Amino acid sequence: MNIKVSEIPEEGIEVNFQQKIDSLHAYAKTRMVLRRISADVLISGNVDTQVSLECGRCLVSFNQDLSVPIELAFSSERPDLDPEVELSEEDLLRDFMDDEIDLGHISEEQVLLNMPMRPLCSEDCKGLCPGCGSDLNQSECSCSKDKVDPRLQILRKLLNKGENE
Repeated sequence: MNIKVSEIPEEGIEVNFQQKIDSLHAYAKTRMVLRRISADVLISGNVDTQVSLECGRCLVSFNQDLSVPIELAFSSERPDLDPEVELSEEDLLRDFMDDEIDLGHISEEQVLLNMPMRPLCSEDCKGLCPGCGSDLNQSECSCSKDKVDPRLQILRKLLNKGENE
């Protein structure tokens, strides 16, 4: 959904739309308020969606609701890109636009940027057994808990030696 900057009134405009986010196979409901202040456009709002994720511990698929706040500033005045001039913090927080802003792209981008890096089906997920691969949330496995990786066996000897002294 594109909107022309020249069509945004001074008092602002509220835009509501739904879109499909192809990369996530999900639909997003977006509400944005656009305000034009001289050469800048300020966008605030929210994107709500439900995404299908895979747990980073037990690999079980689950759905998670995401509600992503949006606070962005766009400017038509580009900063001086002279390598001798240091960009201000305000320059780094501002994006730049032409005569149109693609609101659908902004909505999708904000969802993707706010996806959990390591999704968990629950905070107390026990994950998979490193020995047999069974899901520890479903049942206990019969693997030995004292089994140590042979590469780390020397550390166990050092620990045991320290306890004997």
